[in-house]
Amino acid sequence: MTRLASNIPARRPRLRSAGFTLVELLVVIGVIALLMGILLPSVAGTRRQSRALQCASNIRQLCTAIFGYAAENKGRFPTNIQSPAPGDYWYYPTSAGGYVSKTGPTVGSVFTCPDDLETSRRSYSMNIWGSSKLDPVIAGLNPKRGELWGPAPRDSSRLILITESWDAYNAGGSVFETWNVIGYRGTTAGQRFGAGSGLAPPIDAGPFGKANSELAFARHRSFGSSGTGTLPVGAVNIGYADGHVALKRHSELADPETGKSTFDSLWSAWDLNNP
Repeated sequence: MTRLASNIPARRPRLRSAGFTLVELLVVIGVIALLMGILLPSVAGTRRQSRALQCASNIRQLCTAIFGYAAENKGRFPTNIQSPAPGDYWYYPTSAGGYVSKTGPTVGSVFTCPDDLETSRRSYSMNIWGSSKLDPVIAGLNPKRGELWGPAPRDSSRLILITESWDAYNAGGSVFETWNVIGYRGTTAGQRFGAGSGLAPPIDAGPFGKANSELAFARHRSFGSSGTGTLPVGAVNIGYADGHVALKRHSELADPETGKSTFDSLWSAWDLNNP
């Protein structure tokens, strides 16, 4: 008996959709979020490190400019005086500043740290005790705050020459710049580093409000740092009288409990008896 062919088509196996199911999509999103959580701090840390290195390079160039100036001026570092007007400071094109710029500090130049305000035109200050001449009002402060150390000083690897400070002055519009010189506020070295209670009363830090240290530790902070505002928490780049530059944490410079300098870095030899 001949079997009749069926008119019902044979069933074909169902093919699985090539797309993601909702569960699979959620898993992928979760994995991507996890990877981003792991990688972002690393990327951010690399960027911070790069900016800190650029800042250190800037300071190294400024220190070299001061050494160049000294080489042509009998070994004497620049003067830092306010009068007679318009004064004579280390960064002027007619002084050491002329060795890196003929126009002086400008926004985004070697005078500005990439971690500073976008409108800052100078992020660095010179240690006043490295000056070859300073205003009588500073030299005559009572109590005494330091002493000039002149050319070829002892402890040159610890003596601060150029370092980061606060954008305290409005140079017009939204443009800011740091103090010309630092190293004389407060009666001890440790206070200038912001240790203990730091400078009292706090000093004007321009757009940052008030600060109890002369150094702008806020620029170079580690990821997730709990420090806020102008508290002396973080690190600053310091250029020394022997030419080297180092990134120093606040805790390396002074004991936060006693408020005294650790003598890691000196404003002048006077610090050794007034920590």
